[in-house]
Amino acid sequence: MIRKISFILVFLGSLVNTVAQVSPLKLKGDDAASIGVVIRNLVTGQDIVNYNGKMLLCPASTMKLVTSAAALSTKGEDFTYTTSTYLSGKVIDGRAMGNLVIVPGGDPTLYSEYFEPENCTFFSDIIAKLKQLGVKEIAGNIIVADTNMPDQGPVSTWELEDIFYSYGAGYFALNYADNVFKLYTQTGTTTPFIPDAQIEIENIGESRNIIHGLNSNKYVVTGPKVFEPDSRVTMPMNNPSSALMAALATEIERNDIVFVDGFTPIITDSIPLTSYNSKPLSEILHSLMVRSDNMMAESALRLLAPDMPRDSALVREADFLNSIGVSTEYTNILDGSGLSRANSISPDFLADVLQKMTLSPVSNTFISLFPRAGMDGTMKTFLPNTNFTKRLVMKTGSMSGVRCYAGYLLNNNGRPTHVVVIMVNKYFGSSSNVKRSIEQFILSTLK
Repeated sequence: MIRKISFILVFLGSLVNTVAQVSPLKLKGDDAASIGVVIRNLVTGQDIVNYNGKMLLCPASTMKLVTSAAALSTKGEDFTYTTSTYLSGKVIDGRAMGNLVIVPGGDPTLYSEYFEPENCTFFSDIIAKLKQLGVKEIAGNIIVADTNMPDQGPVSTWELEDIFYSYGAGYFALNYADNVFKLYTQTGTTTPFIPDAQIEIENIGESRNIIHGLNSNKYVVTGPKVFEPDSRVTMPMNNPSSALMAALATEIERNDIVFVDGFTPIITDSIPLTSYNSKPLSEILHSLMVRSDNMMAESALRLLAPDMPRDSALVREADFLNSIGVSTEYTNILDGSGLSRANSISPDFLADVLQKMTLSPVSNTFISLFPRAGMDGTMKTFLPNTNFTKRLVMKTGSMSGVRCYAGYLLNNNGRPTHVVVIMVNKYFGSSSNVKRSIEQFILSTLK
């Protein structure tokens, strides 16, 4: 009798394990896809769903919530980037006998499309100060001060094809206009102006293609209809410093201050000009989370180690996560944005980060960074006009073969009741079908 009972218990245990491995998502080919789901009740701390919670998966842009958590907790919501300028020589009889020097501070928002560029006063502050000093001529150049920040530009683990397009814009010590420019293919002109750009446009092929080498000023655009009026493409800048300096020089001369040749800049004690501060970090993080901005996410990561290699920032991010009780032992994190396809983390890891951040002194601000279902950014078309509109706040992550969501379910007071993490890799069919399956799962599982 004892042997029979033991056999039955073993059989039932096997049956339970088998049932537990049935995917909670109804996807075409879900037995072939890699799927991980964690829904955690924050009151009890227990998972009401945990399917492949420990499986390592590509997170895509859900990586941004981890980066934002580390940056916000380390620097605080009121932190601002500072970009300063000075003259390297004296002003004699209205002539500045030296260079106008820009000291970069890593601000990713200078003349950003997403922060009202018309209200940015970086250029106008400089011009106002020059006029206050009586400057009418500058016997020097605009230069950018040396910075100790290594590893500028696109992340080395990003795919080459990604850096051809605007979402692959790199992060630099000095950034300008989101580090992207519009190329009008009919005329070959750019906005903003890109000095030394070598542009080739060919009306060949059946689809639009962009070729732009790493650290190269050569841009090639091919495809049909490239010579039609208003045809344009948006591409990343190779050197945003040169574009900013060109734009600043134009504005200075437009205000009747001219650059004069034939003089050797006299480097003496510097004359401070301006100190320009960005918007608060909380506003920058909200913008990058809602829009899923890769360049700004990389700027948030580099805040953890501004003058050190990118790897040092990743180490400090891991130190932060371990300090709040989130293990990074089984993770592979290579950037701040999630654009690297080699990133691999688990649903449990994301759930742990989200849970621990509800206990953080900056929890309210952190939760406010997420786009809201049916309302904002990448979540605007997710579960609109349902009970989850505004109440489900999640960071999305999408790339070829990857669809991920991670965030919170909120109560009517705006406080989180559940952590929700859904990661799908290597799926078949369209991404819209995956999205619909995830929506149906949430509708049937949460209230």
